[in-house]
Amino acid sequence: MNQFYKTAIGARAPHAGGWPVKMLDPELLWVHYGPTQDPATAEAAMIGHFVANISDDVASTMIDPTAPLPFANLTFPAGRRKAHGLHGFKAPRQLSDGEGRATPHARELTQRADLTITQPPESTGITRPTQNVTATDISNGQLRVPRLSKSIFPAIRAEIEVELRGDIYAASWDPRTDGDKERSGVIRIGRRILSNYIQAGVPRQIETTRTGYRIG
Repeated sequence: MNQFYKTAIGARAPHAGGWPVKMLDPELLWVHYGPTQDPATAEAAMIGHFVANISDDVASTMIDPTAPLPFANLTFPAGRRKAHGLHGFKAPRQLSDGEGRATPHARELTQRADLTITQPPESTGITRPTQNVTATDISNGQLRVPRLSKSIFPAIRAEIEVELRGDIYAASWDPRTDGDKERSGVIRIGRRILSNYIQAGVPRQIETTRTGYRIG
C-alpha cells in the first residue's frame, strides 16, 4: 500500500497498478485492503465476483460492456484488457539488454540486421495457444508456438511487440520454417522478463491486438 501511494500518476514504479483511483477526489476516497498469502488468486476471485454480479443494464453503460471490470482495473487477471481507449498513460519503459545498455521502449523499435520490423497483426482479438510452457522455456527466455498457432504471426523472422500484464516489450519472432522439418515457432523475450510474468506448467493464450500480441 505504501508503494501504491508513493507512485506518481504515469510512473511505472514502485507500483503503477490501480492508478485510475488516484484520479478521484482524494477528500472523498477511502482505500481498504487486507492481507493474503495468495494475492493473485484473491484478486482473480474478487474481480470474477464483481463481473458475475453486474447486471446487463449496468454493464451496457460501462466503457466496455464486454469487460465490465471495476473502475480501476484495466485488465482481467491473466486475461484480456478492457477497451478503454487510453494510450500513453505510463512513462516509456527503459529495459536492459543484459549488458548494461538501455534498450528503447517497444514502440520505438530500431531495426536489427537479422530481423524485419513488421506491420501490426491484420486482425485483432484472435487467440491461439502456445506450447506447454516448461522450465527450460523460462530459462531460455522464450515461448514456443505450435504450427497451428503460427497463422497469427509474420511468415518470416521479425521483431514484434508483446504485451504482458499491460507492459509492452520488444521480442523476436522466428517461425522456424527453414530446414527439412518445420518446428514450433519461437517468441524470444528474455529470461529475466519472462520469469517475471510467466510460470511453467501450462500453455498460455496469445491474443492479437492493434499493435502486437498480448500474452495471457
